[in-house]
Amino acid sequence: TRLHCAKMLQPFPDQEFVDACQQLEVENTDGFEFFTESHDVRIFRQYNSTSGLYKYKIYGFLHGAAPELCAQVYRDLDYRRTWDSYVNELKVLLQEGDDREVFRWTGRH
Repeated sequence: TRLHCAKMLQPFPDQEFVDACQQLEVENTDGFEFFTESHDVRIFRQYNSTSGLYKYKIYGFLHGAAPELCAQVYRDLDYRRTWDSYVNELKVLLQEGDDREVFRWTGRH
């Protein structure tokens, strides 16, 4: 499991990163269905019939929230359990330093 987690810490392939950045300029929701919208944030989802799970894309603005603050809120697992009512399990699988970690999030929907 540790080897699998270590592979997950590898950087994004260059093209995948470029594609994600381009979607900041032009949304790409091909193959995704609209799920919900709130406070200038729109969420789309795509069903995977093999796994029975959804993949999500989120577009919007969190006014007054710096990216560093958002990352801190999502990575503080104890705090996240207090505000994320969908959390079923949050567990750090591997951590390397202060800025690289793999964690498992499972939710109930």
